[in-house]
Amino acid sequence: GLYRVHQFTKVELFVLCSANSSSVHLNEISQLQSDLLNELKLPFRVLEMARWELGAAAHRKLDHEVWMPGRKIWGEVMSTSNCTDYQSRRLAIRHRDKISGELEFPHTLNGTACAIPRIIMALLEWGWNPDEPQFLNLPVALEPFFPSKQLLHHNLTIKFV
Repeated sequence: GLYRVHQFTKVELFVLCSANSSSVHLNEISQLQSDLLNELKLPFRVLEMARWELGAAAHRKLDHEVWMPGRKIWGEVMSTSNCTDYQSRRLAIRHRDKISGELEFPHTLNGTACAIPRIIMALLEWGWNPDEPQFLNLPVALEPFFPSKQLLHHNLTIKFV
């Protein structure tokens, strides 16, 4: 299926910042992800991952999960990790502090803005109505990306709601 594929397309966000601002950036990335899911009108929840579920690099991780009606489970579609200085130390990335002038290891954060196949799957599941099988209901936010409301080779019409 679309949920577990060997290779998939995704949009990633990366931040390199000072140690004292990494928690602010984590919240900013998480808010961007929440805003995107709200625009797509997908029911979601945000989970703070337990320490024992984090990889070696992550200091803190937030997952955005969307309810997948076809699978009857919550499925991760986005995540955000604050890796503090773990990655910058391994990559020997340093920056000079503006005030002290000392070289420091920046904090790194990364977040998945969109795991494309999983978002498509959720949009299809939430957009199809068995009472109107000839229509696919998609959020208005996607309308500019569909020049035609008819899907080629299908008797399916897109309605933007």
